[in-house]
Amino acid sequence: MTLLKYILIPFVIFSLTFNLMAKDPEFRVLGKKGKVLLQSSSNKQWVEINTGSAVNKNDKISLKEDSYLGLVHYSGKTIEITKPGTYSISALSKELSTNSTSSSQKFANYVIDEITAGEIMIPKTTKNLSTAGSVERATGGDVNVGENITSMTGTSSKYSSVINSAAGLFSSNSKSYIKAILPRNSYIVEPEVTFSWYKNQNVKKYTFNLMDRKDNSIYKVQTSDTALVLNLQNLKIETSKNYYWYVTGNNDEKSDQYCIYLMNESEIKDVNDELESIVGNKNQENAITKLILASFYEDENIMNLAIKSYREALVIAPDVPSYKNLYAQYLYRIGLQEEAKRILK
Repeated sequence: MTLLKYILIPFVIFSLTFNLMAKDPEFRVLGKKGKVLLQSSSNKQWVEINTGSAVNKNDKISLKEDSYLGLVHYSGKTIEITKPGTYSISALSKELSTNSTSSSQKFANYVIDEITAGEIMIPKTTKNLSTAGSVERATGGDVNVGENITSMTGTSSKYSSVINSAAGLFSSNSKSYIKAILPRNSYIVEPEVTFSWYKNQNVKKYTFNLMDRKDNSIYKVQTSDTALVLNLQNLKIETSKNYYWYVTGNNDEKSDQYCIYLMNESEIKDVNDELESIVGNKNQENAITKLILASFYEDENIMNLAIKSYREALVIAPDVPSYKNLYAQYLYRIGLQEEAKRILK
C-alpha cells in the first residue's frame, strides 16, 4: 500500500502539471494590422484574429497583403510576421528555438496584460484649474546608493507617475505654467540628456535651471528653443545624487521642478545585466521587443529610455493600434496627456 502511494503521488502531480501546461496557449497576439485569419485545430474555419487572442500549437494563421502580426510565446520570446502567406504555429515555435530573441517572460506578460486590458479613455479637455505659480520640487533627499534602483526616493516609479499625472491636470492649462516633457523624475544612464518642455505662447525666452539638492545653481542658460542637450559629465554632475531642473519664462512663467539621478557604474551594470537577460547579446530590431524594453525601463524609472523604446517600436510598426495605445497609456501615466492624445489621433 505504501509503495502504491509513493507511485501514485508523483503521477498525480505530473498529471496536474501537464494539464495546466496544456491549457497555456502557444502564443498570444500583441498586435495586428490588416487582415489576419486564424484556423484553429478544433474548428477548421478561418476567422479574423484579434489582439489578445490565444493561438495554440496546432493552429494555423494566414496573413493577407499589407498585414502585420506580432506574437509573444509563452516563454516570453517574440516573433513578428509581415509577409503574406499561411503559417503553421508549430513551425513558428520550432523557429523560435533557434531565434536569438530571448525576451523576459516577466515583461512580456506585463505588455500582454496592458494590451489586453483594452483602450484607455483620455479626456478631451481638463478643467481650467489654476496654479499658484511657484516652482514645486517633486521629490527630495538623496537616494542611498544601496537602495533598490526601481525606487527614486522611497516611492515606486509608478506611484510617482500617478502624482505627476495628477499635478499636470491641475496646472497644464494655466498661462503662467510651462509643462516639462523630459526627463521628469527619472534615473539617468547615459550622460548626454535632452531636457525638453512644451512651448508656452507667452514666452519668448526660457531660462533653464539645474540645481543641486541644496539649491545651489549648477547650470543656467537662456534659450528660445524648447529643448536643451546637456552632457552631465561635462557639468561635473556627481553620480548617486539627486539634482533638480526647472524652466522659467520672461513673464514669471514657471515649470514644476523635476529630479534626475545619474546612476553610478555599479547600478548601470545591474541594469545592463538584466537587459542582457531580456534581449540577449544581440540587438533585437522588432517592435515587440522594443515594447518589452520600454516596460523594463519604466520599471527601473529610466524615463527617457522608456520613451525612446516606445518611439522605436512605433517606427518599426507604425500603424498597429495596440502599440500606439500602449505608448499613450505610458504617456498618460507620467502626466503627458497632450502627447498621449496626439499619439492616438
